[in-house]
Amino acid sequence: MRPIGLKYILFFLIFLVAITESPNAIAATVYLDQLPSNISTGQTFDIGVKVDPQGIAIAGAQMDISYDKSVLKINSITEGDLFKQYGTTTIFNGGVIDNSLGRAVNIYGSIIGQKNGQNSGTFIIINFTALNSINDPRINLENVRVVDPNGNQVYPTPASTPGQQEKEPGGSASGSGAWVGSPVSSGENHTNIEFIEKYDLYIYRNVTTSYRFKEQKNPIIFVNITGNTNSVEITTSVEVLKSTSTLVKSSAPGLVYKNVNIWAGNFGYATPDNIKHAEVIFRVPIAWMEANNINPDSIELMRYDDGWQSLPTRMIETHDSNILYESSTIGFSFFAINGKKSTGEMNNYPETTTIEPEDRANLNNYLLVVVFASIVISSILIYKIRMPRKK
Repeated sequence: MRPIGLKYILFFLIFLVAITESPNAIAATVYLDQLPSNISTGQTFDIGVKVDPQGIAIAGAQMDISYDKSVLKINSITEGDLFKQYGTTTIFNGGVIDNSLGRAVNIYGSIIGQKNGQNSGTFIIINFTALNSINDPRINLENVRVVDPNGNQVYPTPASTPGQQEKEPGGSASGSGAWVGSPVSSGENHTNIEFIEKYDLYIYRNVTTSYRFKEQKNPIIFVNITGNTNSVEITTSVEVLKSTSTLVKSSAPGLVYKNVNIWAGNFGYATPDNIKHAEVIFRVPIAWMEANNINPDSIELMRYDDGWQSLPTRMIETHDSNILYESSTIGFSFFAINGKKSTGEMNNYPETTTIEPEDRANLNNYLLVVVFASIVISSILIYKIRMPRKK
């Protein structure tokens, strides 16, 4: 048998590296489960919305649903296994259901702490009740958006809809991480700013755009904005402060974990005319609560608007060594994350969990290449040693 040439072995190695580093060339697909037929009046049934990443790593999805209000009523929208199947923390919002309009909006979900979500799965499960006997439920998916871990849009394809992009200070598009840098002109005293993290993303009417903040020292994880209008790229930034903002008259009450300024767009943009709804998802270290005897249920996000105002805040879950919280806000300006000391000794803090490193999958890919390379190189050496020399 003719021996394999060295050039073919090298080609094989190059191919191995290429498949681990190849860019996303195809788009994910989103579709409804097969609909039941001959639905009778009063019948309750589930419909799933499936996402097939087509081998692309995905980290988040969002959508709205419309349906014929004369024949259907939504009872609930729950999270499927699309992101939960990896055993890591997820954030999910079942949206706002309005059966009088035949719509459910602002449905979204995301992985936290796991980059490689490449398996097909059910994003949401919709539970319906039939108000009349029907053959065609007429359920439509609208404003659907699926993004990869860097926020790049993989459904619909970027060619048909402006994608989510992150920009560096020079203005060029970038799929790498946040821009973390020195202070820019926001009015805050630059000596009070620890660092700034910001992103430029498109905001659409009735679509929730998620700004994902990745700097580990940033207590803000997401700023989710649902637009009232379609806009150009909007810069949303978080200024992590060293102490109370120099632009407010007093410190926030309670024991403050972090002071931050959050800005969306240019001056005058962040108004109800442009923003329909906004949420802030943040984290507080369990160690800080334990050290200060803070009741986890007392943690809240406060906003300064002619005085400090408490925002509706709910605990989401424990992630790694932090507890995650979600707050709703009607505007952006000066914020403080605070809590209240417990009157007694707190002994019921949540247990911390260990999350696999986000780059473990990429490391495995490179280890695979190294192993294959070692095998091939060893084979070459053995072949060369055993090959009879020409006389």
